[in-house]
Amino acid sequence: MKKNVVFLSILFFLGPFLLFAEEVSLHNAQIAYKEGEYQKAFDIWKNLADQGDIVALNNLGYLYEKGEGVKKCRKTKCNLSVL
Repeated sequence: MKKNVVFLSILFFLGPFLLFAEEVSLHNAQIAYKEGEYQKAFDIWKNLADQGDIVALNNLGYLYEKGEGVKKCRKTKCNLSVL
């Protein structure tokens, strides 16, 4: 029981930092995209999308639609948006 309380306490205090770390990654990807570093933005968004981040998944679809840093493919965008 004591171990559960300690674990939950740690999770409670570290949880916001973990969420903030993801936001920083989304922010870093957006900065990379704006600077024309499409491959860097793709790598960050792909990693987050693989973890279930729907914002990153949407941004990947946009990259495929525009052909920025990846081969242009509107069909892939449709496949990504369904996941």
